[in-house]
Amino acid sequence: MATLATLCASDLAAQRVPDVRVDTDTPGAGNSRESHIAADGDSIYLVWIDDRNGNDDVYFNRSEDRGSTWLANDVRLDTDVAGASTSATPRIAAANGNVYVIWSDARNGARDVYANWSNDQGATWQPTDRRLSTNAAGSSNATEPCLRATGTNVYVAWEDNRNGNRDIYANLSNDSGTTWRATDLRLDSNTTSSFDSRKPQIAADGNSVYVVWHDARNGGS
Repeated sequence: MATLATLCASDLAAQRVPDVRVDTDTPGAGNSRESHIAADGDSIYLVWIDDRNGNDDVYFNRSEDRGSTWLANDVRLDTDVAGASTSATPRIAAANGNVYVIWSDARNGARDVYANWSNDQGATWQPTDRRLSTNAAGSSNATEPCLRATGTNVYVAWEDNRNGNRDIYANLSNDSGTTWRATDLRLDSNTTSSFDSRKPQIAADGNSVYVVWHDARNGGS
């Protein structure tokens, strides 16, 4: 399976242009799926998971001319051994030329939330990805990550069963990914792990950030 992009022109007719294949391994050699997209000015950024190396890794491609051309070689963003563990649920956001990618990763056993980022429109990335869930690595499942970027701020939230049932946690950077909180934040205010909190979604505007989720504190979700 291939990752394809279908693009529309900016005029009122929204004229479609031909599909573009953006994963650059041998056609049909592996499964590419769970694609996610972001745009910033004329730049388009895509991320997906791909099992060309065995287990799923996180891959990236970009266009700087509204989809007319793409990188000849896609870029792997998870920096452990290729194909050694399963990465899932990649998400991408972009602002002011900074591009951020997060995903859920099983390299340590249970799933942790990891991030990689670029401060030059996706031209270069961090040589080592960063774990954003700050409890003991691989000790709980941190899944369903989401993120938003605005200015130099980037905000990440996810669901996490470190306390038993799932709670909502978050981490953030105010300097384009250079530094992150040393300790993540629990956002749901009910008694710890008394019920499941699920499927967070996040929005941000400047220094204001908003997170929603559904939970079962009153019985149903």
